[in-house]
Amino acid sequence: REGFKIIKIKARGIKRKICFENLTAIVIFIISLFQSYKIIKKYKPDIVIGTGGYVSGSVVLMAVILGIPTFVHEQNVIPGITNKFLSRITRATFFILSLCALFNIFKT
Repeated sequence: REGFKIIKIKARGIKRKICFENLTAIVIFIISLFQSYKIIKKYKPDIVIGTGGYVSGSVVLMAVILGIPTFVHEQNVIPGITNKFLSRITRATFFILSLCALFNIFKT
């Protein structure tokens, strides 16, 4: 947090089963896309780096839509759903653990 402004956006994860909560998660995701748009337009970043988790999904997706260079950083051995998706649409994926490459989940 030191030296960085924290801006919160609405976000909720999607459960891996069919349920009502997933409908609300989709609505919240759409809201978070609008929030992400406003944040990106206000701060005009040169690049956007997603570090995983459902919170980063809408911000990175909106940056891709707006043509901003985007990257994903995966800190875990087994990538999460958000980073798996984002790695397909961003310019590059960075790994902290070389074991991630063994799973051959990301584009290379």
